[in-house]
Amino acid sequence: MLQLTRDSTPLTREKLKRLEKQAEELAKRIFSFLNQSYSELYLTYAGTRYALAAATLGYWVLRQITTTSVRLEPIEALIYHIVAYREENIAVILFAEAGAENIVGRAIDATKLTGVSLVAVTPPLPPVLKARAPSEESIGRSCIRENPPHICSCSCQALRKTRQKT
Repeated sequence: MLQLTRDSTPLTREKLKRLEKQAEELAKRIFSFLNQSYSELYLTYAGTRYALAAATLGYWVLRQITTTSVRLEPIEALIYHIVAYREENIAVILFAEAGAENIVGRAIDATKLTGVSLVAVTPPLPPVLKARAPSEESIGRSCIRENPPHICSCSCQALRKTRQKT
């Protein structure tokens, strides 16, 4: 068992069960997003190592188990060089860290304007971005998920569901 620091709260069995249930719910959403037919699927990241780790994990597994072309790109490159020029039916899964809200806002705007499907897993967004962000009710193919239990666990759960289906 890992030692707790003075500022840490203990991780209880109930909390772990709740986090696992949330991750499974998120995995179902991502899986339903992946079931739609896309010519290309882009896994993107905004931030440093944690967002990159989640996107990379998803990339390698999806590349092995799906016939759809899967690519891994930083979100800036995707917005400025890919989304603006692609006419195919593409989809974007964005993993963002705290501090990357500005690029998440640009990603929301770019995907809305070009009609690209977006699933974004982000920390809590400011109210200005929440107002611009697509909701699952208004746009059936895009959604923003704020404050996930852990972005890597959501990615793992989604990939596990995908593997079971294929």
